[in-house]
Amino acid sequence: MAESPTYTTAQIIALPKGTTPWYEYAKSSAQHVKNAQDDISTLQSAAFTGATPGWQAAIDTRYYVADTSSSATTYTGATNPTATGSNALFAGYRIFFNPATTNTGAATLNVGTSNGAVAIKKMQGASKVDVAAGDIDDLGIYELIFDGTHWLLLNVATDTSNMGKVLQVVFTQGTSGDIDVDNNTTPASAGSTFLVSITPSATTSKVLVEFGSAYGKSQGGNFNGKVALHRQIASGSFTNLNTGTDGMAYIRSTHPHPWFSSYVDSPSTTSAINYQLYVYTHGNDVVEFAEDGYWRFIRATEIGA
Repeated sequence: MAESPTYTTAQIIALPKGTTPWYEYAKSSAQHVKNAQDDISTLQSAAFTGATPGWQAAIDTRYYVADTSSSATTYTGATNPTATGSNALFAGYRIFFNPATTNTGAATLNVGTSNGAVAIKKMQGASKVDVAAGDIDDLGIYELIFDGTHWLLLNVATDTSNMGKVLQVVFTQGTSGDIDVDNNTTPASAGSTFLVSITPSATTSKVLVEFGSAYGKSQGGNFNGKVALHRQIASGSFTNLNTGTDGMAYIRSTHPHPWFSSYVDSPSTTSAINYQLYVYTHGNDVVEFAEDGYWRFIRATEIGA
């Protein structure tokens, strides 16, 4: 039971030397000491009595903040002890935040201080950026540090479940029609036989594009026949993925032979993509890229990353 001292600690300390009667002052001093001891004992034993642990307790939950909102972008929570509008965050203050809902985009967290809703950021290279959808998962606990302006998220949620997995394969193949080029140094579409469409399931996915034919031939053998891969995203224009002056495949031999090539693309989109082969020659020659009755194909494989 708490004692009720007659005099405050400050009053006792301020007493001049030789003050009497000394008994009441000594009693009040002893009562203050006992009250302090009781407070410390209560804090230390809180973990074992079912109360919320605190300072010097065996289990300390002061830095754990549970989400009290039902929002996926404007989180709220309470510190322990509970912060109020008269309190302010300071640079270096750290909490462990347990969200109730996975974020759907840029997010804030309000822990009841005068700072209000503070934006949650993450490091991307040397820059702070908004958290992206899914960075804060409802099954996780996240370490946040206030840097004086923002909450800085230290452990971003990372989904590696699809990394390296083949997510889908789309291909076009056939044996019908000739695909020839006669002295055309400007890349031209090889037609629908060498066109494939794919819609990636994630912006982080890679797309492996493979293409080839069982028949390739240069009639004169004087100049190379070349193949370039072009890409169209959504309704945009086709762009050449070959950054050099040479093609992705050569055909020069005067004897019929198979040819094959591939390219790994990082399209960074979930929109529909068309991959189209374009063919051309290096000079005045006739080059056959596919012969009627011979197999030819183009295949797109989405790989998780």
